[in-house]
Amino acid sequence: FKQHNGIIAEVTATYDGKTSVIVASGNGRLNAVNHAIKKYFNLDYALDVYEEHSLSKRSDAQAISYVGIKPAGQEKLYWGAGTDDDIIQSSIDALVNAVNRYMKVK
Repeated sequence: FKQHNGIIAEVTATYDGKTSVIVASGNGRLNAVNHAIKKYFNLDYALDVYEEHSLSKRSDAQAISYVGIKPAGQEKLYWGAGTDDDIIQSSIDALVNAVNRYMKVK
């Protein structure tokens, strides 16, 4: 991630055995990664729901994130969840999980 007029993300994605680096920007790290995924896979959806919290009250607690994406023209939400020591990584994992669920039925 780089900060310049928002956040710029360089995202490495592997799909069908091909690895690519996608560069996208957003108003935050999750938003930038979201734009990179949409760009790479040519997807049209809205990141409609985003929730996160810690799994305990300790300072070394893991974070859990939930993401719901809504494809254009649909009312159905595709959900994903992720956990990690880092809240941003748990959010990205949740987004990838939701996108994977959507792509399975697309």
